[in-house]
Amino acid sequence: MEGAFFLAHKQLPLISEQQLVDCEQDCMIYPGTTQQVCDEGCNGGLMPNAFTYAIRVGMVSEDDYPYVGVDQTCKLDTSKIKYHFTKWSFIDDNEDAMVAGLNTNGPLSVALDATYWSFYSGGIYDSSCSSTRMNHGVLLVGYGEESGNKYWIIKNSWGPSWGEKGFLRLIRGKNKCGVNNFVCTIVA
Repeated sequence: MEGAFFLAHKQLPLISEQQLVDCEQDCMIYPGTTQQVCDEGCNGGLMPNAFTYAIRVGMVSEDDYPYVGVDQTCKLDTSKIKYHFTKWSFIDDNEDAMVAGLNTNGPLSVALDATYWSFYSGGIYDSSCSSTRMNHGVLLVGYGEESGNKYWIIKNSWGPSWGEKGFLRLIRGKNKCGVNNFVCTIVA
């Protein structure tokens, strides 16, 4: 959301994560199934649900609703809403569409399997993970190539002491860790 807002307004906000944790409990039918998935604060959720909420309600700044990292009762002051969004969409699950999405919309939200990522310290990741299990949401921020190996640049939420200063380079062209399976974007 911050990247989309920056592209539209040339201001990089710090949007409240805690607002989503406390107030957003949207549900959706998981693509390709009849299973309904509802967001549950710190117990997880899906980016499209968060995007739908942000479009419907709007978002406040981190300063106005600070992150505490635990579920609380929603304490949203709607008079402080300053970030509005117009639409969200899935990006096709092929790499050309993902590159085009990055180039057009900026950072993309991605769900994938990060089960073994805690051991990642650098380099292009091409190790163990599932292409069908999704257990983590990250931000796809770019792509590159090194010594003939194409990769995605992924910003993770685990802080700058993890990986390459908070980022991971994931091998591109293999749907590694299911990176192509659940990609979406929002527009401010």
